[in-house]
Amino acid sequence: MITLFIVLLVSAYILIKNLILENINYETNDVVMLLDTYNSIWAGIFVLFIVGLGISFIFVKKFADEVTRDINNFTKYLEEINKKNYEAPIQIQHYLEFLKMSLVFKNLVKRLKSKDKK
Repeated sequence: MITLFIVLLVSAYILIKNLILENINYETNDVVMLLDTYNSIWAGIFVLFIVGLGISFIFVKKFADEVTRDINNFTKYLEEINKKNYEAPIQIQHYLEFLKMSLVFKNLVKRLKSKDKK
C-alpha cells in the first residue's frame, strides 16, 4: 500500500512538472524560479509524508506490541488450563475482546473443574 502511494506521488510530481514545462514562456527568466518553487513544494510534501509514515509506524508498532502481550498472556493461561491448573490467573491488560474471551474461558474452566471433581 505504501509502495503504491509512493508511485502515485512520484507520478504526480513528474506529470505536473511536465505540464508546467509545456505551458511556460521561455522568453522570461522566471522558469528557474518557478521550478525551484515547484521542487521546494514537493520536497515539503515528501517530508510530511515521511514524518506521517514514521508516526504511523510508531502507533502501529505500539498496537502490535500490546496485542502480542495480550495474546501471550492468553496463551499462557490456556497452557495452564491444559496442565489442569484451573486456578491460573489471566492478565489481559489492553483489549476488551481478549477480556471477553477470557471470561468465557473462565466459565468453561469452572465447568471442567466441577467435572474433574466428580
